[in-house]
Amino acid sequence: MDALMAELESAAEGSRELDQRVLLASGWRVDGCGYWWARNGNLGFHGKKEIHLLPRPTTSVDAALKLVLKEYYTQVSEASGPGRTDWSAVLSEREESPKPPYRFMRGRARTPALALCIAALRVRQAMEAA
Repeated sequence: MDALMAELESAAEGSRELDQRVLLASGWRVDGCGYWWARNGNLGFHGKKEIHLLPRPTTSVDAALKLVLKEYYTQVSEASGPGRTDWSAVLSEREESPKPPYRFMRGRARTPALALCIAALRVRQAMEAA
């Protein structure tokens, strides 16, 4: 997952390939018949016929927000640097939540959607390591 997050950090924009890798890292799965299944197992798309229907988390802020666990608040802001404009996404633990392993996670990338994907993947990685 570290390699995927590094690739998202260096990407100029999202892509269908990155979308699929983020979905798989977020708990989606592909079965033997080529169907993509959401984390909850209730939503499936046939890979060859309906691939265009899969969420696009690396290009859509709405799709990226669906990767964020409900136990976290979300903040996205512009984070400019010398000669470059980046976006920062910070996911912070809600006070009333059962304690996730970390209080906050940050993602920084060229677009808001990519930054959200990174932060959401960091939360997932931390939870899997706990």
